[in-house]
Amino acid sequence: MNDSIPSAEAVANHQLGTKFFKSGDFAEAMKYWQIAVRLGHVGAIHDLGVLAYEVEDFTVAKKLWIKAAESGVVAAMYHLAKMADEHGDSEEAKKWSMAAAEAGDPNAMFNLGVMAEEERKMKEARSWYQRAAEAGNASAMHNLGVFAYNAGRKAEAKEWYQRAAELGDADAMINLAYMAQDAGDSDEAKKWFKLARPQSNGFKIAD
Repeated sequence: MNDSIPSAEAVANHQLGTKFFKSGDFAEAMKYWQIAVRLGHVGAIHDLGVLAYEVEDFTVAKKLWIKAAESGVVAAMYHLAKMADEHGDSEEAKKWSMAAAEAGDPNAMFNLGVMAEEERKMKEARSWYQRAAEAGNASAMHNLGVFAYNAGRKAEAKEWYQRAAELGDADAMINLAYMAQDAGDSDEAKKWFKLARPQSNGFKIAD
């Protein structure tokens, strides 16, 4: 892992690139991120990979993300796992998810929980969801709530759903609404149904 701290000039160019990326000016974003890379900002390598992915140049995106991941950029590890999953390579997805999880990424921990649950390894799934929830992942909190609800522990389920809902998880809000309906509390149910909104899974830019 590369622990070097980028120079102020590298950070400034990376921030300029991020500003242009968010405004939709990908050409300017690329220019400033390339400067940041030359100045030693490894996070910008990942972000150039995001640009490549956005224009569906998956070969270049993967190459850049591998380079960034090897330099310790956790977001690159996560996106390599996501790309592998999209292309049906479960082993590659698990490898990069594990790397990201070991580096502390809660989304990767959650994804490992999903993989374990799909393989019917429920104890392992719960363990990953627990780790992800402790790291602040709302989807993991929701899934722990599902586990508790299916085991008949409704009070525990409600607690997990509420924690997830506070972080904006729409599925948790919907489950709270149904629990309120079952309890005969129509006002509470309406509140949660109204609050429920779909959440975005878009790419994030490196720090």
